[in-house]
Amino acid sequence: MVAQTVRSPPRPSDCVVFFTHLWDARIASHFARLKREMEGILPVFLAVHLEPGASLPAGLQPDIVVDGRLAMHLFPARFAACVGHRTGFKPGYVDLLWLAALLQPSLANFDRLWVMEYDVDFSGVWSRFFTEAAGYDADLLATHLRFRRDDLDWVWLNEIADPDDHPDDHIIGLLALARLSRIALSRLALSYRHDRWAGHFELIIPTVISRLGLRVADLGGNGSFTDPSRRGRWYDGTSGLEHDPFGVGTPRSDYFAESPAGYAKGRLYHPVKPGWFSDAS
Repeated sequence: MVAQTVRSPPRPSDCVVFFTHLWDARIASHFARLKREMEGILPVFLAVHLEPGASLPAGLQPDIVVDGRLAMHLFPARFAACVGHRTGFKPGYVDLLWLAALLQPSLANFDRLWVMEYDVDFSGVWSRFFTEAAGYDADLLATHLRFRRDDLDWVWLNEIADPDDHPDDHIIGLLALARLSRIALSRLALSYRHDRWAGHFELIIPTVISRLGLRVADLGGNGSFTDPSRRGRWYDGTSGLEHDPFGVGTPRSDYFAESPAGYAKGRLYHPVKPGWFSDAS
């Protein structure tokens, strides 16, 4: 009898997409650190929001450029809900841009795609975080996930328009750092093309993905969507408090690589807004 070799299923192919609408020497250094620390671990791509007629800053060579016209072409129903501001987008609709980036043909071979906004930081070596998180199973992996009923004071609730008018299963999250599976991305894009959702994407995306029967999970924290094996991992989970390393408290003005003494080790931080404060403040 010939012994049969049992083969393990292939590991998903992941990538990281660093998304920004701003660019300066400090953000460039932040991105360079991410790319350097991820070398040989996962490919890292730079995606930039640049509106028509604007020029790229000198020396900037992004992998992906997206603008409002592309978002309007891809997601006309969702785009129709976005009232034009000076930048073409109102708060809560940046998903139109970074979903347009994730759907680019250059990323088509990746099974799972991380999106990371420029104001997310990690007080450690990035490869440590992404290597461990590779083992987390979910179609949407995000932070601060909770049901709407558990956060009725969320500031964006009054702008939500659900085509199914079913708020009981609404899920809210923080998606400044998130990972989507290819199937979640594809089905979400289809929903965006046809379903007339309006309002902030950090409720819409987790809710739509969950309604599609796909798995939504928290990468850390202490909420109900967090696997017991990683409770308290990567961030505290007390959203909205200034001491929370991944909440929405007072923005930091320095990245970890610039001022490591002010960070707790091995934690995610958001928001980091270089240039928001003067050197004297």
